[in-house]
Amino acid sequence: MKLSWYLIGFIFFSCISIQALLMYRFLREQNRRFDSISNLIAALLQQDYSLRGHDSKQIHYNELLSLINQLADTLQQHHRHAIESQQLSEQIMAQMDAALIALNKNGSVIFQNQAAVSLLKLDLDSVALNRALIAQLHALPYGQNNTLQLDNQPQPVLVFRERFIQAGQQHDLFLFKELGSILLEQQNQAWQKLVRVISHELNNSLTPIGTISRSLIRQLEQGKPALMMKEGLAVIKERSEYLASFTRSYSEMAKLPPPDKKPLLMALYLQGICQLFNQQKITLSCADDLTGFIDSNQCQQVLINLIKNAVEANQSANRQDLGIEIICQLHDKNLQISIYDHGLGIDNPDNLFVPFYSTKPHGSGIGLMLSRQIITNHFGRLSIDNGPSGGAVATITLPSQ
Repeated sequence: MKLSWYLIGFIFFSCISIQALLMYRFLREQNRRFDSISNLIAALLQQDYSLRGHDSKQIHYNELLSLINQLADTLQQHHRHAIESQQLSEQIMAQMDAALIALNKNGSVIFQNQAAVSLLKLDLDSVALNRALIAQLHALPYGQNNTLQLDNQPQPVLVFRERFIQAGQQHDLFLFKELGSILLEQQNQAWQKLVRVISHELNNSLTPIGTISRSLIRQLEQGKPALMMKEGLAVIKERSEYLASFTRSYSEMAKLPPPDKKPLLMALYLQGICQLFNQQKITLSCADDLTGFIDSNQCQQVLINLIKNAVEANQSANRQDLGIEIICQLHDKNLQISIYDHGLGIDNPDNLFVPFYSTKPHGSGIGLMLSRQIITNHFGRLSIDNGPSGGAVATITLPSQ
């Protein structure tokens, strides 16, 4: 009897030991699995997507590892695409002719391309901008072209400002373009258009002149009375006069002097121009203290031309009673003058500024081209579009100073 109690105790102790050993092995295995999961998640947080987990002994645990592995594959793919896209963007921006810089909220430069280094005279060892320039840049509005005078540049530059988010922080991206290169590009395009138009106009005039002249000479050489002599000479005279007018218009474009800009109160200035059209119904909206920095004579020529076009547009649509509306205001720190008419709108806006192109029977095609050249010389912009409620609107945008 006594021996049996020893046996029972031994068996009980053995069972408890085996149970404890199994529990220890189970907990150790669970800790190992939890450590594996923790290591995988920690690696993902550190953006290390190379680790993978696998355990063939536990089906349910292996399913969890499979999901973590899929997450790692997805994050790795997105991370690779992000790096490749960033590298491509940086390569593109580095090769751009336009100067690019990115500033953080403290005004520190976090990116610049070679064009920016050359334009802004940046020191690559310690890339930084002076406080005055940072203040000027932060004062510029977003999403539009602005003119800015740099200390090391003889002419103002165009600056476009936009915001972007990186690592949860908002930054500013600035694109600089020298006006000289922009004007040169525009001039090259204008010259190409001009050559095509001149060739077209010369052919239109010289071809009938040559044909009629040869016909008249041939008839006279044959001793025959020149038929329709008067009509033929009339055509030659008309085409010759047109060519003379054509060359005078071109000469007017070529002799345009630089603007002599002075500060003017825009309300009084525009009222004086409107008085030249005192037979027309014109509504003017302009603050009394609004000041513009312009060449009075040159801009008057532009405004007279645009108002005259608006009057003719109303007349062609028999809407003279609706009149013309002129609005002068500050828009994003630029001076903006808009002239609205109630005509039939614009059918072919692409040809508006083509040299010597005109839809008017006796138009020279010089008015809008000359007007735009004057505004461009003011470092401004002239645009003509269809109005929001019919008709057309001509908009002049000029630097406020």
